[in-house]
Amino acid sequence: MLPRSTKTFAFRGCFETSKRNSLRKYPSSTYRPWLFCRQHGLYPHTHKHTHEDDKNYVEFVKALKQKKQTPEVRMTWWGLYSNIALMAAKGTGGLALQSNILLADAAHQLGDMISDLVTLFTLKICNKKPTRDYPTGYGKWETLGTFSVSGLLLAVSVGIANSSFSRLYTIFLQGSTTHNSVDAAATNAHLGHSHDYSELILHHPFMAMGIAFGSIVLKEWLFQRTKEVARATSSNLLMANAWHHRADALTGLASLAALSGAYLLNAPWLDPLFGCLVSIVVFRAGFASSSKALHQMLDKAPSTNLHTTVVDVLSKKADFPHKVAMTLGNTHAIHVILSMAPDLTIQETSKLVKLAEDIILDAMPALSSCIVTPLSSTSEQIQDWKKLRPVTEHHEPQH
Repeated sequence: MLPRSTKTFAFRGCFETSKRNSLRKYPSSTYRPWLFCRQHGLYPHTHKHTHEDDKNYVEFVKALKQKKQTPEVRMTWWGLYSNIALMAAKGTGGLALQSNILLADAAHQLGDMISDLVTLFTLKICNKKPTRDYPTGYGKWETLGTFSVSGLLLAVSVGIANSSFSRLYTIFLQGSTTHNSVDAAATNAHLGHSHDYSELILHHPFMAMGIAFGSIVLKEWLFQRTKEVARATSSNLLMANAWHHRADALTGLASLAALSGAYLLNAPWLDPLFGCLVSIVVFRAGFASSSKALHQMLDKAPSTNLHTTVVDVLSKKADFPHKVAMTLGNTHAIHVILSMAPDLTIQETSKLVKLAEDIILDAMPALSSCIVTPLSSTSEQIQDWKKLRPVTEHHEPQH
């Protein structure tokens, strides 16, 4: 088995003399590390990232790795269990009652459930030690899984939207609330006797409204409980998850309003109308996740947040100036290019590489490997990296 971290060296032009002084004796102006970083999965599902968020997430990752039942870990598991239960209830109710809004809500819960699963389970895969087959770790497996699941969400949201639009067309443009022949045949086969769409939603209103109401109660309880734990632990990460539960509760409230209106106002068209709206939310979330995963697989440069993290880590632990030249990809392995004085010896360079490697791995526990490449400050490669600029930090709002 290979060690937790691997090193590659590119020494062209690095050693023109053989200076034997200790590495610690070099002043800060002697060498400048320029960084080429590859990273993935270090930040959870939040609306914005701060240094305090990063600190909280570091503790969260450590707890998961050590299998500690911290309040943050317990509440994350509770969130996962609730999403599984709600997805099953809404999916079953949506199929039984042919309710577009319940099916769309079930897809929404599926996305939340997968978000929790990625957070809780991918660490077991992505933090495995590098092997001969995967020398930079398993981080891209998470990206591939995210891309596949996001594609599933896109397909489901498009299917629900298509069904909702078809029913709205039938209701308003054909002056009827019945299904087309295919939908009617499917309904009859499922229920064993004839019911059109209006009968299903109007004759069984309390089942659908009960599912929506239960979703509101559960999500609001999770919001209150998670917020309480977040305040007790001063966790911004957990507070962000709490407000996500509140957003889900409000979505459930909209579903309850639509289902209640369909029954009380004898307006079954409210269900497919709200189904369209929720499917748009699901599609937007799936599109954002799939786009991000695709960019990661294509090694698009991540935002400046990673640059800032690596810069802060090295500047606090090692007394030398440095600048981030470029970051590419998103894996649980990070590749750092150090710009060093051309007169350093191999031994001194090795010490510096090992020092930077240990600092990064200790400060960023989500990483499984660290590849460090030293380059001469006068080499052409370093000059090429200096021409590159990190992308501007950009945060996409989540559902």
